[in-house]
Amino acid sequence: MDPSVYLGRIVGTLPLFVVWAVGLRLCWTKRQRWPASSWVLMAIVLALATKTLIPLLSVWIFQTFLTGLSAVGVRAALDSLLTSVAEAVVWGLLLWAIFGQAPRSVRRNR
Repeated sequence: MDPSVYLGRIVGTLPLFVVWAVGLRLCWTKRQRWPASSWVLMAIVLALATKTLIPLLSVWIFQTFLTGLSAVGVRAALDSLLTSVAEAVVWGLLLWAIFGQAPRSVRRNR
């Protein structure tokens, strides 16, 4: 991948990175009181890795293993597959954090 294209993807995602950085900070500081924040923390880290590493990984896979294929559709399908699997895990972690466990304060009152 051309470094300028990769840099353009990263720069275009900066607002999202800022939100994730705030979320990481909040999850880290609230992890003792709200245990589900560790699931959110893992989701944010995975989402960050998805946005930064999947473009590089898909290019590497395409150049290493799929050298005979030059179709744009195959590259788009590979990018979509890698991204959607990672994002499905992110959403699963977030849903587990929201609905999987009650906060400690609620559990104590039962």
